[in-house]
Amino acid sequence: YPVALTALAPPGQPSYISLKLAVLAPSVYGYNYTYTRDTVDANGVGQQFHLYAAPAIVNFTGRSAFYLDEQGIICALAPPAGDPGHAPAGNSCPAGYTPISQ
Repeated sequence: YPVALTALAPPGQPSYISLKLAVLAPSVYGYNYTYTRDTVDANGVGQQFHLYAAPAIVNFTGRSAFYLDEQGIICALAPPAGDPGHAPAGNSCPAGYTPISQ
């Protein structure tokens, strides 16, 4: 996994994610985004990541926080409570979060 979201939208090449998210993060679409590459192997290759999104202004730009990791399951928590870090081993979502996609 990349060190930063900008790596997913390389200049002059097709983008894997919204250019707005890649370039303007951490704040875009009324949410603040935190991307973290959590685990790196001996060769420096990212093994885990998590992406946390929280409303910039709770109850105005959004009411829920969202979490996604390498499992690809989007999880939600209302009201937002801060970046939970990586989901514990064996769990699809951090404690208190509800999966909203499979």
